[in-house]
Order: sequence, then C-alpha cells, then structure tokens
Amino acid sequence: MHFNRTLTAALAVSAALLTGAAPAAAQSVSLAYDTPPSYDVQPSYRWAKNFTDKLAEAGFEVETFANNSIGGEAERFDQMRSGLLNVDMGGYAFGIQLVPEMEVIRLPFVFDSMEHLSNYLKTSGFIDEMNEKMKGSGVHVLAIIPLTGFAGFFNNKKPIATLADFDGIRMRALDASQLKLIEAIGANGVVIPFSEVPAALQTGVADGYINPVNVPLTFGHGDLLKYYTDSGMFVSVRLAMASESWWDGLSDQDKAKVDAAVAYADNDLMTWTTGAVEVEKQKLRDAGFEVTELSPDARAEFVAATASVVDQLDIPNKDVYLQAIEAAKP
Repeated sequence: MHFNRTLTAALAVSAALLTGAAPAAAQSVSLAYDTPPSYDVQPSYRWAKNFTDKLAEAGFEVETFANNSIGGEAERFDQMRSGLLNVDMGGYAFGIQLVPEMEVIRLPFVFDSMEHLSNYLKTSGFIDEMNEKMKGSGVHVLAIIPLTGFAGFFNNKKPIATLADFDGIRMRALDASQLKLIEAIGANGVVIPFSEVPAALQTGVADGYINPVNVPLTFGHGDLLKYYTDSGMFVSVRLAMASESWWDGLSDQDKAKVDAAVAYADNDLMTWTTGAVEVEKQKLRDAGFEVTELSPDARAEFVAATASVVDQLDIPNKDVYLQAIEAAKP
C-alpha cells in the first residue's frame, strides 16, 4: 500500500514536470475525535465526521485520530494549541479559560430549545467575536457543538422530580462553575474528571452527574445509574477548535472550504439532534432507567434556585449577551 502511494505520487510529479507545471500540494488537516465512533449516537463524532468528509470532498488530505489515541482532553488541547494537531474536538471549558465571556452559553435556563441556541449562534456573531478576543492564544474556534439535547440529571439513588429530591444526593461536577449550580439546587457536589467517573459511582464518591441523555449508555455507565431527569437546565456543548497557526496559514480559498464544511456539519447536527433526544430517552427506558420529566412548577423552582448563581457569576458584558440570547428566541 505504501509503495503504491509512493509510485502514484512520483508519477504525478513527473507528469507535472513534463508539462512545465509545478505539482500542486493539497492542503491537509488532522483531527482528533473525542468520542467513540458512533455516527448515529455521538453528536461530536457526527459533526467531526461530516466536517472531515466535506473537506476531503473539497480536496483536503484528511488524517483522523481515534478518541484518546494521542492523549486525553488536556494532551489533545495542548497539541492543537501548539500546532502539532490541526483540529481538536474538545471540552467547552477550554474556551472559557481563554475567553470568560463564553460561559454565557452554559448558563442555566437561558435557552428554551435547541432551535433557540441554533438561531443565536447563526445570527449573533458570537463565535466571530470570541475568536477576536482569542487572537494570539493559539486557538481558533470553528464551531460550538451542541450535544444530544439539554443536560439532565442522572443518579443511582432515587427519581428527581423536585428540588427537595436532591437532599442527600452527591453529584459529580464537571468544574467549579458547575459545582456552584449543583450546590444551588440543594445537592452536594464534588469535581471529578470524567475518566474517574465510573470508579466514583461504584465507590459512592458520587451518586450521579449532569450530562446529555446519551452519555451513560455510550460510555458504559448504564449499570451504574438508574434514574434520569430531563431538566432542560442548560445546553451541553463542546468545541471544534483549530490550531491558530494552521488556520492563519490557510489561503482565503481554503478558509472558505473550511467554513463551508463547518456550515454543513452544523446544519446536519441541529436537524439530527431534535429527533435524537427522544430516541435516546427510549434507549434509557429499554435499559431499565426510570425517566422523569419536570413539571412546569418544578422547572420554575429550579429556575429560581439557580438565578442567584447567574447573578453572581462575573462574566464580562453578561447582561448584553443575555439580552442578545433573549432576542434570538425563534
């Protein structure tokens, strides 16, 4: 196989020399996945696969790396930022570390639906603005990747239908920001890296976590959790991040190809996500989970309980962004 590729390349060069033209080098892109390869289950994988397929159609040479094959979240991010990796599918928290304003996307109960989120991202110029603030950081955000619906509550103790049900429950927190939300709704919280979640659930260090509906079955936590509440609390998102050096080195023509691939992947994902939520809920039921929907009164309780957290968060220009999000309601 290697010999055939080498021979083909050599013949192409020879042909170009005979015609007096220099061989045109195809632009390349390397991308690291952040989930198992499940196109019809994992939103991040679906987005990345569509993105790289479109770039391949546009003439890019594509190289992809399986989840964790070149390191975990932090290692992949560092490789992308330094230019060793072109595109990383990574955690949203990395963006917040670089530009605190990005936190507004994850505030509780600011989006009413996935359509609301999509409309905001398409019309507000939010990503372009964040990239301006991010210049010189080594990172260029290509897309904000919504996962399967809004984040919900999973636990292995009891159904959660009201704030009072969180009494005595210890929830795993993604980071310090999420820890504040967990404490605001009356649960105990502890920050735990995702790789350590199975052990934490098995040993009782944590009783549950906040995640999109498809996470437990995808990552093998199905036997460790029993209850799911569709809270609609906040959108669970990740990032498609490009190395700034790679992005800046692209020609205007190649940047347009990348933008077109991003738009295609974005549109497909938003369409797919709407139907995927109910499919994943049924998978939970089939796996023995008890699924709870919050009543309007219960949701109002959660909104009120988390309002103080939103007020206390020190996010630059927070009110301006919240007004723009409100204005983007479809």
